Amino acid sequence: MTTPFPNFEVMCETDEGAASGIPIMVTIKMNQRNDYHAIVGLTDDDGKLAVDADVLLAEVKTSLELFPGDYMPVDGTSTAFAQVLEVHAMTVSEIEAALHAYDLWHTVTSYPPDYRSNLEEGFKNLLQQSPRSLSVSISGMNSTPKPVRIKPISIPFPVTAAAHCA
Repeated sequence: MTTPFPNFEVMCETDEGAASGIPIMVTIKMNQRNDYHAIVGLTDDDGKLAVDADVLLAEVKTSLELFPGDYMPVDGTSTAFAQVLEVHAMTVSEIEAALHAYDLWHTVTSYPPDYRSNLEEGFKNLLQQSPRSLSVSISGMNSTPKPVRIKPISIPFPVTAAAHCA
């Protein structure tokens, strides 16, 4: 199957420079039913993360298999995909929600090997760096059969330690 998603690179920055070890989420916007959400990894020491289209396709496949009534297929012929990806650095509350979902679902579906430990590391990194804001930029996007718009989302927030990571 030809992927409708591009490969691209994310650069994550705080108000003080490159944001290392921050989890990045890609939202696959849909015209019908629910959007897909993929946690694609942690930024490196330079605040960068290469996003592979195959990771996005794997998330689509897993979500569709688990919840077929909640999602529409994404392929080269479907009009359900809105041709938009939103990319942002995850917040503390999003990381906590992802950890909770993992605890609920890891016995019935597969996750990448370091999924939980990466989320825990990202949580700790956010608290240590305590950024006033997080922004992402996109580069290196390859072409796709249909044009895809990638929308970077900036998060202006103070990170608070209102909750804890298990």
